[in-house]
Amino acid sequence: MSLFKTRTSQAPQSLNNGEAKATLSQYFELVIAGYNWLTNLIRIEEVNPLSQQYVEQVFVSSSNVTTSSLASPYYYPSSQGVSMNSYRDVAAELCLSSSSGSIFVYVEATTQTVASPEWVDITQMGYSYGANTGSYSTFSVATGSSNVLIAWENLNVDRIRFKTQVDYSNVNRIEIACKMKAH
Repeated sequence: MSLFKTRTSQAPQSLNNGEAKATLSQYFELVIAGYNWLTNLIRIEEVNPLSQQYVEQVFVSSSNVTTSSLASPYYYPSSQGVSMNSYRDVAAELCLSSSSGSIFVYVEATTQTVASPEWVDITQMGYSYGANTGSYSTFSVATGSSNVLIAWENLNVDRIRFKTQVDYSNVNRIEIACKMKAH
């Protein structure tokens, strides 16, 4: 009885008396899982590629947000931010409009996991796809509307949040939608 079986094409999976026989190719090479009989190569593929691991969230979609100051801003999705888990890249679409006055948006991040972490302003690290520029100190709109698509790449942080300040106008709209992607 032979330990190996030589084949020139793929055979259906079968067991002989509870034992599987090892298979050799026509060149007497051991055939392993992933062997492609058409190309005589071993196929390698990712079952869950990192490039397809992402999450989309709308952090805020609100109208008529009341006046706030930098001393008491609004935080989206919350003052604790959103956990980045294994995600490293963030793309955010900011849709801001105001009938009078201004809306300012800052992006903050932390690497701390404590209950009250120190937050760092990372707004300047963002890259605007529409304007093809970076180094924003803030994203804002003054009496009008603004839509901007911003991305932060290779972030190695625990959480991020969006800090907003609304000046003088209660007739406004703030919408922040994000896509976080594994790297």
